[in-house]
Amino acid sequence: MKILTIKVEEPQRVSKNLLNVLKKVYKGEDIPVENVLIFTSVGRMFKTLTPARWEIIEALQHKEFKSIRELAKHLKRDYSNVWKDIQILHDLGIVEMEKTDKGWKVSIPYQKIVVEFPKTAKV
Repeated sequence: MKILTIKVEEPQRVSKNLLNVLKKVYKGEDIPVENVLIFTSVGRMFKTLTPARWEIIEALQHKEFKSIRELAKHLKRDYSNVWKDIQILHDLGIVEMEKTDKGWKVSIPYQKIVVEFPKTAKV
């Protein structure tokens, strides 16, 4: 099962983890591939993953759409706004995009998305 974990971690911890990965790369060690998206505050996470973007994620989890236009119509949203949100979600690695004869088909390559943050996480 392919799982995406969205986390909120303190910037110092993110920096420490990044340094550890860079040390492994420098030593030529294998780096385990993880499907993790990390934010440094709850506020940044909610600013990036807006309710409109979560609505896209939810729609894609429940139904396959042939194009972004079809998705926008389903969501009753303007195509250009959905396109911008899809691009952001793609850049974050949450959705995949595939060019078809009907436009861009988008999908979520994960069976499960987990959001976690410590109770001490800053807003």
